[in-house]
Amino acid sequence: MRFQTETPCVISAALVGGFARKDQLPWLPCTPREIATSALECWKAGAAICHIHVRNPDGSTTHSKAMYQEIRDLVRAESDLNLNFTTSKLEGMTAEQRFEPVQCGPELATFNSGSLNFGDVFLFDNSPTFMRRIAMEFWRHQVRPEFECFDTGHIGNIRRMIDEGYFEPPYFFQLVMLPKGTSPPRPGLLLEVLKELPEESQWMAVGAGKDQLPMNALGIILGGHVRTGFEDNIYYRRGEKATSNAQMVARVARLCQELNRPIATAAEARQLLGLRDARDPDSKAYRRPVPPQATEGPAAEFFAAAPSLLAGARHPALAKSYQFFLRGAGGGAWWIRLDDGAVTAGPGEIVGPDVHVTGGAADWMAIVTGKTLPIAAIHAGAVLVSDGRFSACGALLQALAAGRSR
Repeated sequence: MRFQTETPCVISAALVGGFARKDQLPWLPCTPREIATSALECWKAGAAICHIHVRNPDGSTTHSKAMYQEIRDLVRAESDLNLNFTTSKLEGMTAEQRFEPVQCGPELATFNSGSLNFGDVFLFDNSPTFMRRIAMEFWRHQVRPEFECFDTGHIGNIRRMIDEGYFEPPYFFQLVMLPKGTSPPRPGLLLEVLKELPEESQWMAVGAGKDQLPMNALGIILGGHVRTGFEDNIYYRRGEKATSNAQMVARVARLCQELNRPIATAAEARQLLGLRDARDPDSKAYRRPVPPQATEGPAAEFFAAAPSLLAGARHPALAKSYQFFLRGAGGGAWWIRLDDGAVTAGPGEIVGPDVHVTGGAADWMAIVTGKTLPIAAIHAGAVLVSDGRFSACGALLQALAAGRSR
């Protein structure tokens, strides 16, 4: 592998994270205004992305959709900085709560790409079903995933989801290399890990504590991108604590200049990573979340017959509209709309459906033909339903079964 110095280096500032404490660092930014101020300082120092966790004023960890929204609004009022919200799990959080930062509309959000023992601290579980569910939140809200991969098996998880149609290039991988529970921060190992990335990938390697700066340097010279900040390290050098996130960003910017690596602006980062411009309502991060539309085959025939199968359906749990995104051979996008017994259906997408149903075309046809129980397909992650109660889709299937029996 040769040194890569042509591509602009995207500097990401991880401002607070979940582990640094106020008693360690009294100036740790914690309130929304403090975090927004730190983000703007980093932007002025050369950061194109700021990675955000939220905290209570006393520094304790929390989860608050309102805080993410406040930080978003404060930062966007004064800059074009790209925001990257965490979807990490705090104790007691539901899957739906982990979706909320994505729903706040940042340019990026972290996509935790597999389960692991996070050092000696906790088991960080990210099941395949959860990953498929949250992937659709990224699609719906036009948010690009930053794939947090803690070992090469996590890269394999993402490659499988790419093959299933959940993601489109460019892909952005964050290779987290820590002493415990992950791939260790070794230069030779990093070179091997990079061989596992799919084509059209951008990447950054993350080290913590004393490993932060060496991993920054490797990212710069190998053509990757760089993350710095209090989430990963509170020391500027041995025995000397950093005074701000911006101080650490400025050092990385100087390293880029010394090593002849251009520094990416926020706009250049959006182009490199395929991000939308949140200030432009017409800007999109994705082209479409499903393969080309099938015009024939079992799925197309099913949706053509859906109005007759559902004619007169009035189950109390039926939703008014359903959007289907089916992947694989014979897949595509279809919709079904019910209005007081009148049923219409067709190919393509509709605005504001009540329920999203996502899965493989073959998996969906196995359900509607009675070969697979719906709840089994959902538990296996083969079919995902946005209505967490499952009642709406369950009622739809009951109505379809009644139609087939007529």
